[in-house]
Amino acid sequence: MRLFAAIDLPADVAESLAAVLPGDGRLRYVPSGQWHVTLAFYGEVTDSVVPELEARLARAATRTPELRLHLEGGGCFPPGARRARVLWCGVAGDVPALARLAERAVAAGRRCGIDIGDRPFRPHITLARARDHAVNLRSAVETLSSYESREWTADQVHLVRSNLGPPTSHERLRSWALCSAPGRLPDGAGG
Repeated sequence: MRLFAAIDLPADVAESLAAVLPGDGRLRYVPSGQWHVTLAFYGEVTDSVVPELEARLARAATRTPELRLHLEGGGCFPPGARRARVLWCGVAGDVPALARLAERAVAAGRRCGIDIGDRPFRPHITLARARDHAVNLRSAVETLSSYESREWTADQVHLVRSNLGPPTSHERLRSWALCSAPGRLPDGAGG
């Protein structure tokens, strides 16, 4: 099964962002209900690995405080809005703690024997992909440059199964609460 670890957006934050996106027939937009911050992409994982991965993600969640996040700005991949394939919105707020959670989620996969690349963590929401070939996304990036959502508390991490389509769908397999008291970890969760 194709798996990733993620943090979801509140529905009202996703609605606010969807309202500012420009319509562009050259892009295939990701449904707003599927927008998320990917912490670690595991790819195809055998069923036998899932219990250990779940246990390690549970541990990572208990070691991470709840996060205050908001969406801010945007850009494209590859960088350079003239020949891009992916439009994204940035994530701001408790980014250092979010990056540590991503590191823990990646480490959880590696300790289970999952081959995960060394791509640096760039917190973002993937909004759309070019339908056929690279396109000029300068106008869309400019629209997102002044966008900022309300702040929200991310309090859970999810293990998600991606079912490739059409249409692609996401199914939460498990969720774990982040530590609710910043600076205080549950008994036995240190280090």
